[in-house]
Amino acid sequence: MESCNPVSTPAECGLKLSKDDKGEKVNSTEFRIGLVSRYMEAPTMSHWNAAKRILRYIKGTIDHGLLYTK
Repeated sequence: MESCNPVSTPAECGLKLSKDDKGEKVNSTEFRIGLVSRYMEAPTMSHWNAAKRILRYIKGTIDHGLLYTK
């Protein structure tokens, strides 16, 4: 993944992975990682592609941050 192309969003628009998606909301990256990790026992290529996209998103936003001022 070191030479992957970064992406601007952590998941594709309209991504649908089947399993119960109910629960408390978390930030988008934590949510996507949790969503993908539900399928570790029997992952498919769509799960692998979703996980790779999360990594590409992190790579593309690694230098982003928040600046707090008084």
